[in-house]
Amino acid sequence: IGKSLTTSNLRRVSTKVNSHAKSLKKLLKILK
Repeated sequence: IGKSLTTSNLRRVSTKVNSHAKSLKKLLKILK
């Protein structure tokens, strides 16, 4: 059970990081 919870948490974190990275890239493009 613990392993499944950790994997799901990692997936959620990865998705959040990906979305955050995309927003940062958009901001960089606007600044440039």
